[in-house]
Amino acid sequence: MRFVVGSHGYLLTSFDQEWLQANKLQEYASAVYEKSHALGNCWGFVDGTVRAICRPEKNQKTVYNGHKRVHALKYQSVIAANGLIANLFGPIGKPYGLYEIYLGEHVSVLQGCGLGGGSLINANVGLDAEPAVYHKPDWPEAFMSDVENMLKTDRKHVTDMLKPTPYPDSYPALDKIERMQEGFAAFDIEDLDKHFYKTPIYVTFEDKERNHVGVPQPKCTACGNCCGGCNVGAKNTLNMNYIAEAKVYGAEIYTKIEVMSIARESNSNEWLVHYKHLVKGWFEVAEQTIRAGHVILGAGALGSTKILLRSKERGLNISRTIGTRFSTNGDMPAFSYDGTRETNSIGVKTKDLIGPDKKVAPGPCITTVMDLRRQGGKLVDNFVIEDGTPPSSVGLVYSIGLTVAAKKGLDITHKAMKKSLAFLCMSHDDASGKITYHTKTDDISVSYKDVGYEPNFKIVNEATRKVTEKLGGTFVNPLWSEHLGKSVITVHPLGGCPMAESGKTGVVNHAGQIFEGKDCSCDWCVSI
Repeated sequence: MRFVVGSHGYLLTSFDQEWLQANKLQEYASAVYEKSHALGNCWGFVDGTVRAICRPEKNQKTVYNGHKRVHALKYQSVIAANGLIANLFGPIGKPYGLYEIYLGEHVSVLQGCGLGGGSLINANVGLDAEPAVYHKPDWPEAFMSDVENMLKTDRKHVTDMLKPTPYPDSYPALDKIERMQEGFAAFDIEDLDKHFYKTPIYVTFEDKERNHVGVPQPKCTACGNCCGGCNVGAKNTLNMNYIAEAKVYGAEIYTKIEVMSIARESNSNEWLVHYKHLVKGWFEVAEQTIRAGHVILGAGALGSTKILLRSKERGLNISRTIGTRFSTNGDMPAFSYDGTRETNSIGVKTKDLIGPDKKVAPGPCITTVMDLRRQGGKLVDNFVIEDGTPPSSVGLVYSIGLTVAAKKGLDITHKAMKKSLAFLCMSHDDASGKITYHTKTDDISVSYKDVGYEPNFKIVNEATRKVTEKLGGTFVNPLWSEHLGKSVITVHPLGGCPMAESGKTGVVNHAGQIFEGKDCSCDWCVSI
């Protein structure tokens, strides 16, 4: 809410901004929750003029001067008791905003948008996959034969550029690290140091006049706003390394552009790349075209798949498997609410970290991992639990939402939130989801029926419950509930362009080059 007010406060005309205080919002939310309404889990909103359910009627408690019909904010934010619904009436925000959200019945996806892609909002972690992942029978033979080289030589190229390092001992000790270590004691595991440790993260902890590619980069302030877009510049996002170096070597970089589709030029071997400028306004923008001898799609699991699905709809002859094998990466958020000791795990504005009344820095979004991946056994039994720190921009919404989901009283003093901790978990689902393109809306949807009922999510849910009990907190897993069909949200979407031996079973070969044409032979000019 603070973000909403900060961004849209100038639209307030008839109301005093005092009505946007947390206790007033809670009162308003309670009034709505007591009234029948169209949304099963709706309990709060802003801008009561948009929908009928937002207007007090007979027998419903009125607040805010009787709730006059004044457009207080041209914005509507709805919080559900079992999760956050950010969009109720079509797209909101700018098409080039920092976040892109796909809401689905069984699975929703949150991803980054901007020069740097998902690295702009991710939690920085550079954790290696377990060796067993690379020995599954799904991989092409050429990939399997090169795994050892990939994990050594190729991986070193990546780490040399992204510079992963753990949260340093020279920085202040963090409450949330101590709580994670205490919570890990819930598991009866030998060699604790091998299964609980600081994660390697793509963050710079020393001031650098110029980093290894020549970009000025200050050190981390430990503000915890990694997932809200690092305003300090300490996060090793792709624009701070790979993209910056590409520009040095002559790459021309354009932003606020959406690639729509690719197609073969009929009378040459060149490719046509169709794109649109993302501009402000309500009019349709005409597509433009550039030619290229080689095309590399790097728009992520949803973005690259969307481009190829639209291209196929327009006539590009690629594999029928496009859009399949979607995976959530087994992502699951869970929470320990109001434990016995402080966690200090909500982001702080950078300006609040200086001065005589400065706040305590929570540390980077993720700093430690409970690594419960065991050598041998089934992959479905393997998972990790990491600490999570939401950015300050969503701090109020996070606090209210978690309090309601925990079914506790209003936490006006925020004491309970100071003792709450978010868990960010990753595991192994069955990768049976599908990305579908819809011509009518010119957009995609993600479907994965009953994904939340797969065994990995039950295993992770029970593990985080055990950790919460160890911390003396109330366990909250807002989305993974029977009422919401055990829906899942992922920030690590995978798949859509599956790798395979041929175009009959996949979209690309071991090197990421697409299978194209009637015989689905490999095209060396388009890679993903």
